[in-house]
Amino acid sequence: MAVSDNQIFTAGKDGDIRFFNLYSGASIGETFEEMECDHLAANGLHLLTRVGKGESMLVWKILQTGGVEEDPVGEVEFKEVDRRE
Repeated sequence: MAVSDNQIFTAGKDGDIRFFNLYSGASIGETFEEMECDHLAANGLHLLTRVGKGESMLVWKILQTGGVEEDPVGEVEFKEVDRRE
């Protein structure tokens, strides 16, 4: 789970990323399905997600209206020694 100014981001056991309004708890934005996300962190206008069992980290721009932009703004691929499973 991660929190921004107005949203809560969750990653379930199914790896999907879901978005909720911080104040009402209502679901906002479209669920990102089958992302294999196992860790989330929000920092300012960006959401960081570790995906693919630690293979890479994606950086997303958070939308004030809910969710994140469709395409990530950056990606970091981890070497085998940097991966945590």
